[in-house]
Amino acid sequence: MADIDQAIAAAEVGFRAWRSVPAYERGMLIERAVALMLERRESIAFLITIEQGKPLAQARNEVAAAADMIKWFGEQARRIYGRIVPRN
Repeated sequence: MADIDQAIAAAEVGFRAWRSVPAYERGMLIERAVALMLERRESIAFLITIEQGKPLAQARNEVAAAADMIKWFGEQARRIYGRIVPRN
């Protein structure tokens, strides 16, 4: 339980800091994180292989797919115009 409480407390602190960052800047930070992720693709893929037993080629593809998804969400930060689009 202590680990969970510690993780929740850290997430709350991180959220308070992150929400004060303008959306465009968030997008830029996420873009930098994606670049670092791709630079470290081999070591991340190696860890995935060790932890999950996946073939290295599949782990590399998984890192690339994750980077693409994260990049997409980072780009969405640039499209936040202060309005809320209601769900249908």
